[in-house]
Amino acid sequence: MTPARHRACNRTLAAAYHRLAPREEGPDADRFRRRAWALLAAAVSACNTLGVPHWLGSGTLLGYIRQCDLVSAMDDVDIEVAVEPFVNDNVTVTQLVETLNSAGLVLASKFGRLNDSLEMAFEDENGMRIDVFFSYPDRESRYIAGVDTITRKKYRWVYPEITLCWGTLHGLVVGVPCDSERYLETNYGTNWTQPLPPGKTFDYRRDNANMVDAGWWGKEEESEVIQLFNR
Repeated sequence: MTPARHRACNRTLAAAYHRLAPREEGPDADRFRRRAWALLAAAVSACNTLGVPHWLGSGTLLGYIRQCDLVSAMDDVDIEVAVEPFVNDNVTVTQLVETLNSAGLVLASKFGRLNDSLEMAFEDENGMRIDVFFSYPDRESRYIAGVDTITRKKYRWVYPEITLCWGTLHGLVVGVPCDSERYLETNYGTNWTQPLPPGKTFDYRRDNANMVDAGWWGKEEESEVIQLFNR
């Protein structure tokens, strides 16, 4: 999955979006952008060092394509990594964790297993988080996964197979799906270009158009597949 070509954000769409919802400004928004950029830069550097294909995912891709920005309303940063190098023993999960640790990021949570629904989150020294979703191939599609830590219910978010391009986000070269619009419509529905209605919040367990139930982890598996770490 070597990036094929440049995939710029949509500045025409960003201008139209910001006419409806002005760009977030002020110290808090600027602080978020700086910290989010640093988290993303560390993750991109780690993946490049280890030879792991990666791309912006979920809300971070939405912010890039729709607003050409890191958006504080998203609260965190999302990146997806191809699981194939780990399954093929080209690199280990431990190596990824250690490389991110060396950049100052601490493992905050680890869900699932490498062969089933792996997801990790890392935090900076101030507690800001980057979610690292492992992307799994499944015939002509891919999926990432998550879990409800209370019920142990498993979720999958299914996407069309992607071709990997590269983009620049505030000067950082990042992987992005070439057909980002298709990815975003699959995830958020046909209104992904529009702001949420007033008072509406997005719930990943209810509002993602591409979410499917994937069963439950057993109680006996909980200590392995739902791990939360204290700093």
